[in-house]
Amino acid sequence: MLPVVNCNRCGQSVAVGSDTRYVTCAHCRTPLVVIRTDSSAFTDVAARQKELERVDSEWEEEKRREHSSRDKNGNWRTPDEFLEPAIGSGILVVFTFFALFVMMLRDRRYEGLPVLVLLVVPFGLMIADAVRKARRYWRAESRYRARRTAIEHRPPDVW
Repeated sequence: MLPVVNCNRCGQSVAVGSDTRYVTCAHCRTPLVVIRTDSSAFTDVAARQKELERVDSEWEEEKRREHSSRDKNGNWRTPDEFLEPAIGSGILVVFTFFALFVMMLRDRRYEGLPVLVLLVVPFGLMIADAVRKARRYWRAESRYRARRTAIEHRPPDVW
């Protein structure tokens, strides 16, 4: 009779031969490593799964440390979540600036123009900063996805 071990992921029983080192759970298709001691045999998720979990964990840490900030409620937010409100506010300011500019031209009153420019420039800088942060985040996320895909498609003999 073959020894039976349990899958680490789903708990299903898996029969293993006496010299079997690697096995795939028939129930959830998780690749497993069979580990033997003097008194027991058990499974561990295969190296690929561990590597994926490590990459995921590193990405979550990097995302929070380098790309996220807290909103007023204390929740973590990524830069792309701030991008739409920043662009919406910027569009509103530009339309307001344009309307006031047209009224100034119509009335031939130019003394308020420098004030309008000084009010619009900070919004432009805010939008540019939001776009820069979002693009940096998207590049980092793309690198993470590429690392994850490379691990998922790596042949088993490399492990």
